[in-house]
Amino acid sequence: MSRIEALEPRVLCARSDTVIDTAWRFEKSDVAGASAAVFDDARWGKVTLPHSWNATDAQDGGSNYYRGPAWYRKAMLLDETYAAKRTFFRFDGASLVAKVYFNGALVAQHKGGYAGFTVDVTPWVQPGAVNVLAVRVDNGYRADVAPLQADFNVFGGIYRDVHLITTDLVHVNLLDSGSPGVFLTPTKVTAASAKLQVLTEVRNDARTVRRVTVVTTLRDSRKKVLRTLVTAQRIPGRSTMNVVQATRLFNPKLWNGRTSPYRYKVNVHVSDDKGSVDDSPHTVGFRSFAVSPSQGFFLNGQPYDLHGVGFHQDRQDRGPAISDADVEQDMSLIDEIGATAARVSHYQHRQSTFDYMDRTGIVAWAEIPLLNLFSTSAAFTDNARLQLREMIRQNYNHPSILFWGIFNELDDVPGANELVMNLDTLAAEEDPTRVTVSATDLSDQDPLNWRTDLAGFNKYYGWYYGHAEDIGAWADRIHIANPKKKIAISEYGAGGSINQHEYPTWQPAHGGTHHPEEYLNEFHEASWNAIKDKPFLWAKFAWSMFDFASDSRSEGDAMGRNDKGLVTYDRKTKKDAFYWYKANWSSDPFTYITSRRFTQRSAASTEVKVYTNTGNATLKINGVTIGSQTSSEKALRWNVKLSPGANLIEISSTLKGITYTDSCTWNLATNNSATSP
Repeated sequence: MSRIEALEPRVLCARSDTVIDTAWRFEKSDVAGASAAVFDDARWGKVTLPHSWNATDAQDGGSNYYRGPAWYRKAMLLDETYAAKRTFFRFDGASLVAKVYFNGALVAQHKGGYAGFTVDVTPWVQPGAVNVLAVRVDNGYRADVAPLQADFNVFGGIYRDVHLITTDLVHVNLLDSGSPGVFLTPTKVTAASAKLQVLTEVRNDARTVRRVTVVTTLRDSRKKVLRTLVTAQRIPGRSTMNVVQATRLFNPKLWNGRTSPYRYKVNVHVSDDKGSVDDSPHTVGFRSFAVSPSQGFFLNGQPYDLHGVGFHQDRQDRGPAISDADVEQDMSLIDEIGATAARVSHYQHRQSTFDYMDRTGIVAWAEIPLLNLFSTSAAFTDNARLQLREMIRQNYNHPSILFWGIFNELDDVPGANELVMNLDTLAAEEDPTRVTVSATDLSDQDPLNWRTDLAGFNKYYGWYYGHAEDIGAWADRIHIANPKKKIAISEYGAGGSINQHEYPTWQPAHGGTHHPEEYLNEFHEASWNAIKDKPFLWAKFAWSMFDFASDSRSEGDAMGRNDKGLVTYDRKTKKDAFYWYKANWSSDPFTYITSRRFTQRSAASTEVKVYTNTGNATLKINGVTIGSQTSSEKALRWNVKLSPGANLIEISSTLKGITYTDSCTWNLATNNSATSP
């Protein structure tokens, strides 16, 4: 039997929410009888959530990481007060298919590894006794569960938090596709006024009718009450009713991207004749947006350039079993680089990801894991619809999310069009206030490219084909051929290692083991310069922000890794290319010497290249001034000759009376002062 934990819940009104991440038992195999409450799991391993059993074997290459079933068990003492409560378990993420047992009974099965889900276990609770939660999680291939194929790992585990939640018999509904049960819909948003609809799903689990009052309070960021909406409703026993409230706000402060991501506070308070029973706090941002085929993206009626990155959630030696603090670090790096948007790829991420984007003004593209292969079976379609519905309902209240992603690089084979149209229709039904988007690598005129409201194209000029600067000519061609289509670049990128260097650099074999950092720099310089001034591109996303695990890959300097990130897999090193985008996208002044890790040199003649957004820089080598440049260019270059031994490279730039500096040391072999590499 697992170590028994007596739980002290965090109480909010009559609701309590306790994270139960400690004292779990784990076994990486399919164990007969493990669902039973009396099963002896004393010999199993001890784990703390979040947890993935693929944290190491899915990052070492070989395409042989464990995909199959495993078991988690947790014993807990629930006191007598649980007799008068509704009791739920909330799983924020379990991959890929989870069967949940409580006190030996199968209470739920969830198919999909990235959305949260909530399970009502009230009928099986034993108050005043030890209760056992057992979960069988299986990340094995399933023909009825997306994704079927992807260039990333399908990690297994309960890799996000688990919550024990209790409520009164009357409460805000917890069982609508994992949603919060409150849906905030801003409409008719202008600088003069905005409408807000609040839909609250109120559940009455009592046997008899209850008279319920729903009080919704709208406050500004300083907590000043602006609106109070009161609705009384009789709700029959054992039923759920939607309570709809509406108001209008004059002269609203708009959620205006990175300029001013203003949010209002909304609290839904539910009471019955016996008093308060539930609270549901949220935030809401008022914003409007539009996309023009020729002029790109508009936020609140003004042109707003969307540029940023796509990114995965996993980390070195952790897989996807990350914390909110890890999310904060990742998003702060995306913030630092100056991104105005991010493609949150290729599946639903943690809620804290979108919370960060809400409060910092980074526009979000969220998507489901429909990639490459798919099945034409009704079961697969149902699962894709389930994952889309869950993503929309769970993330409906995030003002940062403007785009619902339907697919990435889907094969255009029989059945693809029908599946995409099915999902596109569902998204419009679930949320008519946002738009759908896809990311395709098909030929430019393939009809599947245009089935969603917006189109994104994954183009890898300069890596898998062609030259990096070719992406600009491609963009012009597809826009001229499709002048009424709304087109973005959803991915462009190349591999790069911080441990491999060369000057001059050449385009390497993408599948080879040599991915020099200098080529990554030149790739991104050429790519961004080719697309940055094309207003018809409604967004531009570099791939990707972080290196990530792909166990089938054997390239670059690490097996099992996709090394296209601007930051290393362990998040310890920002590659040079990170600073190229920071120079172009961020207003925070800085100066940075590239190739700083290329410390051991064999050729005296070389280049010093600096990324800066100050407009000027002065170079010194070994204390001697080499020269100064003043330019609007973000990359400044000097051709220099190193001296044998250590060479101290120093750069300084000045903006508004403040000096910014950087330095590094390059060593030239003392027995070789050749001028060729």
